[in-house]
Amino acid sequence: MRWWLAVGIALAVSGCDDEDDGGDPMPPAGDAAVVDEGAGGAGGAGGGEVPDRGPPPDMYPPVEEQSIAEFVGHTCFTMGDQTPPALLDGLSRQLIEAIDCVRPGTLGELPDGNWQMLDPIRPPLVDARGVDDLIEAAGSGDRAMVIRWAYRDVAVQHLFYLWTLKACDFAAPPGLSNHQNGLSVDLNDAAYWSPLMRAYGWEDNLPTDRPHFDYVLAEDVGLARLSLFAFQALHNRNRPGDLLPLTGEFDAATEEALGDALIGGFAEGLCEGGVAPPEPPDFGGPTIAQAAWRGCEAPAPLIEGLGAEIAEVMACAAPDAVAMIAPCGEAGCVAIAGPPKPEWVEAGTLVALQAASTEVGRALAVRWAGRDPALVWFFGSAQVNLSCPGGVPFPSVSPHASGRVVELVEADAMDEAVAAAMGGAGFVPVGDPGEGRWRYEAGLDLRPLGVYAFQALWNHNRPDEALATDGRLDAATLAALDRAPIEGFGEAPCAGLVAPPPGMGGEVECVEMCVNQSCPGTYEFCDAAYGACAEVACAGDVDCGGLVACDDPARGSRPFFVCEDGRCRREPQ
Repeated sequence: MRWWLAVGIALAVSGCDDEDDGGDPMPPAGDAAVVDEGAGGAGGAGGGEVPDRGPPPDMYPPVEEQSIAEFVGHTCFTMGDQTPPALLDGLSRQLIEAIDCVRPGTLGELPDGNWQMLDPIRPPLVDARGVDDLIEAAGSGDRAMVIRWAYRDVAVQHLFYLWTLKACDFAAPPGLSNHQNGLSVDLNDAAYWSPLMRAYGWEDNLPTDRPHFDYVLAEDVGLARLSLFAFQALHNRNRPGDLLPLTGEFDAATEEALGDALIGGFAEGLCEGGVAPPEPPDFGGPTIAQAAWRGCEAPAPLIEGLGAEIAEVMACAAPDAVAMIAPCGEAGCVAIAGPPKPEWVEAGTLVALQAASTEVGRALAVRWAGRDPALVWFFGSAQVNLSCPGGVPFPSVSPHASGRVVELVEADAMDEAVAAAMGGAGFVPVGDPGEGRWRYEAGLDLRPLGVYAFQALWNHNRPDEALATDGRLDAATLAALDRAPIEGFGEAPCAGLVAPPPGMGGEVECVEMCVNQSCPGTYEFCDAAYGACAEVACAGDVDCGGLVACDDPARGSRPFFVCEDGRCRREPQ
């Protein structure tokens, strides 16, 4: 690729012998709050100049001889993006060559045009399917497009992620950023380029990362997981005594190996010496964890794929408790508004909705009905990752996951006749009445059933990684939700299901001006039923899940809650 020639020239001109600790400049004060899902998005917002590079302090070995973790130990993104050229010309180069070897033509190099890289040593690569539209978008401008980052391999992403763990950056873990898919670029002067990029399928949809553009005209085919697979295969080629599983997943062993990998790369490339590389599997589309770094809107494949499979298992396991909505436009009916939405609720809730519809003499339009655990986990994760509005962190907490909470469209929410009919049918408003959320008081709480259905679905398709099928949201189930494909597994079980019995609902009410994190102990919470910073009694983990409602979401924690010796305990994730 021509890019390698540019890297060599840049390194020679810098006179750094690949020993670099420079990169994007820090943003001006007005941009300090910008969050980049792939690190460094806010950097370079002012001026676009790359800071001078100099050798590292004498107390450290040459950069190429340091591991990624060692380099992170004495650097920080708050000093400016210190991505070393030795990494881009070393391990990163080997990883890109490995991808080109096992899947030739997957990545495309940008041809000459009205663009330039902010730093010429960064790879001008994207998914080959997006090259032409990016070049066309650049050519439609009256100035040169300055690209901060395009494709970013897992080694660079891990560097940014380790800086994040030091609280001096904010980046997705390797494999979760869309930059590893080759479907993202970060630009200078993003506000100018936004309409031009959108005209060619590159959209800036991340609310806290405006320099970031995703290519939406190409389907995610799993390049991010292929990027991790390439590292795992490259590691195994050079470390035969310490083999990694070729899963394309960022597991604990891969995380450790990435941290230990030398910036200068391995002794041998994946395809050097005539040795055939391992054949990568078809990794398919994104997981929930990946999707939750790519935007706030629920992806249609999640609702129509994995979500529909979970609802199917719920209905098989408890057919008398789950009702599928058959939308229609007449009195006594329920209509589903907007793009694809889940079409199930708790059975008694549907009967009550139909009664309210009959009372007003027309169909009621529902914006949201039940939400399965996968959808709730997506919304909660996107809220934590991207500051998206409205997410609830846990399926054991979300009122919509109970199946007995519905959200009406704005026109019905503001209609007094509808409000009277909903109240007469046994519903009570939840939150601001104008928001249109109503809870059916006599309905069963299906949250444990939803979690059970996901566990059963996972076990049916991943028998070697079986979860406990108890309807409890434990750490293993949360990890499985992260790894679950949004398009679904393709097969849902219906025989031999033994679901936990649905229980009566009841969301936690919190003591005013009290948050759990302010309580001194891990057994003390702000549940109004027990008082401020008091212990909460329980018979099982399900009894404790709702306590997250009393957390302060601004503190960014995503704990889970367990029942221990008859009292709830907070357990950080």
